[in-house]
Amino acid sequence: MKKSIVRVLALVLMLTLVITSSAAALKLQKNDKSDNVRRLQQALTQLGYYSGTVDGSFGSGTKAAVTAFQQANSLTVDGIAGSATIALLEKQTGIDIDGNSSSSSSTATGLFKGDYSKLQYTSSGSRVRVLQQALKDLGFTISKVDGVFGQSTFEAVMAFQKATGLTVDGKAGKNTLVKLESYFDSNGNVTQPMITPKPTADLDNIAYGIPTRTLREGMGGQDVLYTQDRLAALGYLTGISDGQYGAATKAAVLAFQKKNGLSADGVLGTNTRKRLFSEGAIGAKETSQPDGVGERKLTLGMKGDDVKSVQTKLIALGYLTGKADGVYGTATESAIRRFQTRNGLTSDGICGEDTVKALYSSTAIDAGSSVTPSPKPVDESAPTRILRPGMSGDDVKSVQSRLDKFGYYSGALDGIYGAATVAAVQAFQARNGLTADGKVGANTVKILYSSNAVAADPSAATPTPTPTQSFGIVPTRTLREGSSGDDVKSVQSRLKALGYYTGTVDGNYGTGTMAAVASFQLRNNLSADGVAGKRTYKKLYSSDALAAISTPTSTPTTGVTRPTRLLYSGCTGDDVKSVQQRLKDLGYLTDKVDGKYGANTVAAMRAFQLRNGLTGSGNGDTATYTILYSVNAITAEGKQVDSTTPTVYTNLKVGATGDAVLRLQQALSNLRYTVTINGTYDETTRAAVLAFQKRNGLAPDGIAGVNTQTKLYTGDCVTGDTALPDENKNGGTGNNGASFGNGPAKSQIKLQMWYTEIKPTLKSGQTVLVYEPSSGSSFRLRFYSLGRHADSEPLTAQDTAIMKAAWGGKFSWDEKPVYVLLPSGSWVLASMHCMPHLSGSIKDNDFDGHLCVHFPRTMEETAKLDPKNGVRHQKDIRKAWKALTGEDITW
Repeated sequence: MKKSIVRVLALVLMLTLVITSSAAALKLQKNDKSDNVRRLQQALTQLGYYSGTVDGSFGSGTKAAVTAFQQANSLTVDGIAGSATIALLEKQTGIDIDGNSSSSSSTATGLFKGDYSKLQYTSSGSRVRVLQQALKDLGFTISKVDGVFGQSTFEAVMAFQKATGLTVDGKAGKNTLVKLESYFDSNGNVTQPMITPKPTADLDNIAYGIPTRTLREGMGGQDVLYTQDRLAALGYLTGISDGQYGAATKAAVLAFQKKNGLSADGVLGTNTRKRLFSEGAIGAKETSQPDGVGERKLTLGMKGDDVKSVQTKLIALGYLTGKADGVYGTATESAIRRFQTRNGLTSDGICGEDTVKALYSSTAIDAGSSVTPSPKPVDESAPTRILRPGMSGDDVKSVQSRLDKFGYYSGALDGIYGAATVAAVQAFQARNGLTADGKVGANTVKILYSSNAVAADPSAATPTPTPTQSFGIVPTRTLREGSSGDDVKSVQSRLKALGYYTGTVDGNYGTGTMAAVASFQLRNNLSADGVAGKRTYKKLYSSDALAAISTPTSTPTTGVTRPTRLLYSGCTGDDVKSVQQRLKDLGYLTDKVDGKYGANTVAAMRAFQLRNGLTGSGNGDTATYTILYSVNAITAEGKQVDSTTPTVYTNLKVGATGDAVLRLQQALSNLRYTVTINGTYDETTRAAVLAFQKRNGLAPDGIAGVNTQTKLYTGDCVTGDTALPDENKNGGTGNNGASFGNGPAKSQIKLQMWYTEIKPTLKSGQTVLVYEPSSGSSFRLRFYSLGRHADSEPLTAQDTAIMKAAWGGKFSWDEKPVYVLLPSGSWVLASMHCMPHLSGSIKDNDFDGHLCVHFPRTMEETAKLDPKNGVRHQKDIRKAWKALTGEDITW
């Protein structure tokens, strides 16, 4: 009896070992084909790692998905689905991949695991992927299994509903999901015959998602709402999307149609709808250059579709008659010459990069237009609100116009309160005995709009055409790209005499004239913006104007040469070599130093600018050269070239500029204080100095005096990620070192309304600092588009990594309250997730798509327009505000 028991136990042990070894031995890798691979793919699809076809074949896409899953879950990263990888996948999805686990299959409850919450247009995530793959397996057309509920998913759901006798609304609710699930077993295998998709139902009365009906003024519905959101994202519509097709929406559709070459009637018909919701839709500020055009220079005798496209554009602008035949003949060459002449380009009859850019720009001058159009007068009504950096509007344009008249401002009258406007306001305030804070308040308005305002130069207040010795007539208006006339000829002649301009003196202010003006400004210590205004004229027509030099001057502090002109794509010369060598030394450029400012140099320059807190234009300008050739330049690895500190300190405060300010800003940044390194002591710098003083036991006055600078450069400083005594326990940036700036004090956090207080001060492309209090981490986001919330993207891969760590090391839809440092300098409360979805514009930030940052809105409006995600984030904001202040938000 005892022996029998032993034999039974031994048999059981052997069977257990066999089963265990069988399960452990399962390994799926590239080139494998089996049902196990199919179930593996289904699991990876459910979790959002795989977007290919679930076909049971382990290819490169499956390997990449396995690798991504392993990386995200701290497994051995080899792209092979071994026992540990399979076990974790089974645990997370309930899919029995190896076919041996009865417990796994018992936990599976179908494709959607018992979660039948509604999926609809704009939904995204792993459940959408499962929905898309299931529809695709049943024979319905899905353009891409990507986890995003877009147009093709919408149409496939409707086709499925029609084919199975369900209510056709394009929404995957419980009835639809349960019906769909009935065609599959728990492991995702089809158990019923494939459905033959029926034609899409008649949807004329369905107002949902992307429009399927013609929309026109007076109509309303969800499809109007999504149309408005799309128009807003492309820059055609401002204000609140309300689902009503009113005059503003019609005007936006008209503008879109004109920009995109459609019949402009303000009605959203089939062609307009297809274009609007396509990836090729042209935004309000984009050029409409067709694909393929510009890839080669077009010259006499060439043929092709790109020639035909250019001819079509020339015909539209009135330079060419007849038919676009795709042959670059003498008539086309002559038309190009005429276009080049009227648009300030070298008239060579060759359609190169500059000509293509001008031809397809929104400012292209047509054959019948007056070359000197009268500018629209600016309404110079005095502002009724305090204007600060980051704001925009007609009142900002009014201020710019007044500053321009008094000789303080020479930039574009664009109504955007940017750095040039701030500098002009500060200069005006200083000269007129006001506090030079860069803000336009009541005192500044009072003087600026009075007859007592002091001009930058007393003669600038009432300029007159004054002939100088032999320098020509001084213009009386601001000239910029697109201007033309005898005053442009005067500027060109003077620039040519000084060696800056080599083109034809034709009176057309084109790109060549703009570059020459910028080079003159750079050489003569003026703001190098390529716009000719009063300060530029004063220097240009004076006897002490510095002429162009053929060899760049040496910068003793670095031992390298420094350019004296604006550099951009297409420039060549020794100064380009100088820039390339400097970028190479700092680790940004890996290409050869050849003196040609091409795409690689542009990319390297842009990377340097972004790393060093500059605007990432990719062009070489005054601000960029100041840092590029200084000891404060930050390398590609994030290190400072030289930490040399000053030995003599001077008081620095708002309005100060120069190397001392640059050095101060760099030192603050190194200690993780939030500051923009631009050489100007602005409000952000003042706030950083205040924070430094508070944390280091100094008198907090926002002025960098002797004591502050001595502590900053020579003392044992407290860093910006150290919490102040009045901050709550999560109020400062954490000590993890993964931070771009410190968090705010509790008292600094403001509650501001999105539509009335925040959105009007922002614009797409701006970068902000975000502080996540639960982890104590901060990272940077760039605004992608502004609608009912702010679509945003992490600025760099490092920002993505910091943000992801704050959400537990994974991308997540979970909402978290955050504090956002706006360009105006205010910290405001918001709520966001960190899940990448839909499209994005930054290609190297390890974030495929964009995320959403929600700012405070009324619950009534949110419940009407964003009943799901919007309401969730608004509740998060209210909960956080209650915790911070003890107050309830009642609106």
